[in-house]
Amino acid sequence: MNTLNVQSTDATVTVEFAGRQILHHAPDAPLLEIGDGTPSYRMSHGNFTITPGLRSRTPLRTCRVGSTDDAAARLELAPDDTSPPVIAITLSVDGNRVVATIETLSE
Repeated sequence: MNTLNVQSTDATVTVEFAGRQILHHAPDAPLLEIGDGTPSYRMSHGNFTITPGLRSRTPLRTCRVGSTDDAAARLELAPDDTSPPVIAITLSVDGNRVVATIETLSE
């Protein structure tokens, strides 16, 4: 049976599954960024042109390991060390794959 292996230091988090690295987080290479904007799209004869319209982008530089065992792990991401987490990622083993559930945390 494949298991999750979560390794963390003060600044980095690495998740391995079946002997392969599947996620890595470091402050200078954050796992996730969040953004704000107003996307737009145009359609002409069934062809779409999509413009992201990104106004701001915030890297989530802090990753805390909430809980972990061989079959599941919860990672909580925040913009910095002093901010509360804004996103939680729950990883769970389902046979030979890992399912990631992303949750927005209320402030």
